[in-house]
Amino acid sequence: MYELKKRAFFGILWKGGHRIFSELTSLVVRLVLARILLPEDFGLVAMAFIVIAVLDLIASFGTGTAFIRDKESDPVKAKNTLFYIGAIPIIIVALLGFFFASYGAGFFSDRISDSQSIHTLTWMIRILALSHLFNLIFLVPKAVLSKQLRFKESEIANMISTTVYL
Repeated sequence: MYELKKRAFFGILWKGGHRIFSELTSLVVRLVLARILLPEDFGLVAMAFIVIAVLDLIASFGTGTAFIRDKESDPVKAKNTLFYIGAIPIIIVALLGFFFASYGAGFFSDRISDSQSIHTLTWMIRILALSHLFNLIFLVPKAVLSKQLRFKESEIANMISTTVYL
């Protein structure tokens, strides 16, 4: 029981550390973008990230929790099932973002002065939506690390992916 409490405590520390790291990284990225982009271009980036944040909410309804709680299934079959069922929301979000990007850009059309900027915003949303497909690579390993309470390795991997994403 002591070992479980210890792992849970350090899990909270690692998750909190990753959250602080992500927020600081995001702040630095925003400051750099605000510095190098024109105000209207920075606004387009912000609009694209708002649409992607909504898509992220949809993609977060995965099956990782069911995998973590399962103690009876064959581990190989459980991982395969997690991958195939977990891939469904990721693929749906990528496709929704790609094919309905013009609607997302249209939502901000009253704030955008020219059609070229709307076209640029549409393609920014499409590219960011398709980048969700990279989450397929991390779907099973992330759930396995969480199930094994290996938060240190999981959060270090998250920090590396956050840094590479920049």
